[in-house]
Amino acid sequence: MAKPILLEGVIDRLENGLAVIKTKEGQEVCWPAAKLPAELKAGSPVVLSLLSQQAKEQKRQALAKELLNEILNVSGSSKTN
Repeated sequence: MAKPILLEGVIDRLENGLAVIKTKEGQEVCWPAAKLPAELKAGSPVVLSLLSQQAKEQKRQALAKELLNEILNVSGSSKTN
């Protein structure tokens, strides 16, 4: 499964409904301010995760499988008691 690319940065400023995030490499990424978690503001450090739609689906399927296995193992062990 492909690993996501992580970009670390800091919210430099909020302007015109956008959060301008400066990465460690000095690039600027504009993100809709309305889609930021409420606790974030100018000066807050952030990590952006970038992955393909296929990788996202693979992660979702792996998590679903892991949860299902955990449920089956827990319920399976209670039947033997």
